[in-house]
Amino acid sequence: MKRRLRKKMLQKEIYLINESLVRNSYLADKYKNVRTMNGVIARLALPISNVGLKFRKSLLIKKIKRGDY
Repeated sequence: MKRRLRKKMLQKEIYLINESLVRNSYLADKYKNVRTMNGVIARLALPISNVGLKFRKSLLIKKIKRGDY
């Protein structure tokens, strides 16, 4: 039973990471041509954030595929 719950928690975390990636994509499009301070920060921070999120997601997916949860 606990194993099933841990798997669901991992799947939920992957779902939340996907939501964050979609939100970052939206913000990147929103600030693509904005020359204010927020636009500069968004253009620098969002790609770095996406790399971290994608890496974390890949680790979680590998963990689920191995059955190590």
